[in-house]
Amino acid sequence: MAQQGQPKVSQIQMNKKDPMKGLTITIQGYSGINNTQPPDLIPDNAVQDIYNFLPIGNGTVRKLQPPSLVATLPNNPLVMTNDILNGTLVMFVILADGSAGTISSGTYTQIAPANTFSTVASNIQITNWQNQFFIITDNTKGLFAFAPSYTPSASAWTASKSYVVGNIIVNGSYYYWCITAGTSGSSAPTYPTTAGQTVADNTVVWQCFTVSNGLLTLHPDIKGNTIIVYQGRVFIGGGRNIQYSAPTSFLDFTTTNGGGTFLISSPDLKQEIIKLIAYMNNIYVIGDHAVIAITGTTINNDPSLWYIQEIFNTTGSIYPNSIINFNNTIYLVNEYGIYQIVSSQSQKIDYMVDITKFNWTSGQSDIAQINNLNFYLLPIQKYSILYAQTYNILLAYCVDLQQYFQIDLGFNIIGVYATRSITDHSIYILAQNSIYKLGGGISNIKGLIRTKNFDFGYPFLYKTVRNTSFNLIPYSGTPNISLTANLTSLTGTSPSQAGTNMNSLHYVNDLSIAVSTTTTPLYLLPQNGVNIPLLININTAIPTSYLPVFYLNVSGNAFSFDIVDNSSASFDIIQTYIRANLGRSVV
Repeated sequence: MAQQGQPKVSQIQMNKKDPMKGLTITIQGYSGINNTQPPDLIPDNAVQDIYNFLPIGNGTVRKLQPPSLVATLPNNPLVMTNDILNGTLVMFVILADGSAGTISSGTYTQIAPANTFSTVASNIQITNWQNQFFIITDNTKGLFAFAPSYTPSASAWTASKSYVVGNIIVNGSYYYWCITAGTSGSSAPTYPTTAGQTVADNTVVWQCFTVSNGLLTLHPDIKGNTIIVYQGRVFIGGGRNIQYSAPTSFLDFTTTNGGGTFLISSPDLKQEIIKLIAYMNNIYVIGDHAVIAITGTTINNDPSLWYIQEIFNTTGSIYPNSIINFNNTIYLVNEYGIYQIVSSQSQKIDYMVDITKFNWTSGQSDIAQINNLNFYLLPIQKYSILYAQTYNILLAYCVDLQQYFQIDLGFNIIGVYATRSITDHSIYILAQNSIYKLGGGISNIKGLIRTKNFDFGYPFLYKTVRNTSFNLIPYSGTPNISLTANLTSLTGTSPSQAGTNMNSLHYVNDLSIAVSTTTTPLYLLPQNGVNIPLLININTAIPTSYLPVFYLNVSGNAFSFDIVDNSSASFDIIQTYIRANLGRSVV
């Protein structure tokens, strides 16, 4: 039985008449990480660490499939989008040297040279204008639009002609968009040659822009780090200001036509606007330490009539790429941890993970569906026990189960992007000079589950684990599993124990299944905090479901186990069984 204050085991069977004090524990699957409590006090199905195993339901975890390469790039990707433009799915990416391009059928095509855009991911944000253009705001370079192979349908200027909004004329290498309808003059105006500038032509007003490889330079003078499309307008936030376009326009910001600028003067917006979020019938302005709502079902042309309400003066973020609105819940990170915001309520949601063990990054984050569950995917920098190095991995918060997992692909993860379209639900991984897609690969990828410290409710009794087993259901490929025991002893070094020769029968599924292996007998010297390899299986045949059995014979006061797979296989782990014997008291 468990001691006072300790969680009960999932299921324990013990025959008290057994002179060997044998007991069996059945653990009903695994939940997420709990490393903010002592490892012997967490629930039996919680884990100290887990990599590349994600839940498919409450208790069952599935080994992640390896990533597949989408494209090799000339530089590191900063931010990307993959969305519908004019009926076609378009993948657009900005690279770390400020260049940009598209990816199609595994081939990267540059559309803008280096230094076109900022080289800092947090300076850039991309949105979609009516499935016609990507609109890109850059805090150092200005406002752009992009559509593949876009060439303006432009004509030469004509005197005394009626023009409507959206008509385009061309003069040399410059284009001019009609932003105010009217009749042109008897002679051509003096055309500006700076994008964003306007010129009056009798009663017509033209706005200058340039186009190269489908990329429109719209406003070098309008600089912001966050952008949204809301109620037929473009809103751009930068510093403490929000600039907004005229109705139904993505390039006209003139006050004459209904565009303009206003200042967020709240003292609780301590530094600057970090991100704009379209939230229900509001615009939420996320600041470094505040959240402010611009409220109303209709955004009036006169910003003095907008109702501005402070939602929080303690919760905010300086990491714009971490701020995601999903199903009217906003997720974000700040120096205090991970939060979710629903309407006017905020809640800290990271109590199960020790955030002091990693650093936030400015990389692109997203919410994606994996195994029919929703995950908030955050690039973080931390030491990975899976590959024994410090670099960027993904912290995966399962929104549906409120549990944390980790994705470590063996390389530095710069960011993540999830496509949500009828034809593509892929999750893209931004990596060094490349973009990958989660799943579909053929290379081996490690997965690890590190269990809690089991003391079986008797922390001061010496005990011996005889065998450990777990139910597997193969999903694809052939697993290659090893098991490692991590021993804790109140008396220091434990005596030597022998492992069982594993050259015989390893799996049980009603009938024994023979498995080929070269493993020799193992001899263990259990020591506090030392991992002791017990077995690496090399199996030749796998049934539809089976039970791997590991005969251990290791002794100590508390045990945790590392279940490690190094293969391209995907499989489910449902239950774990531990068979042990209680012994003498060590105190």
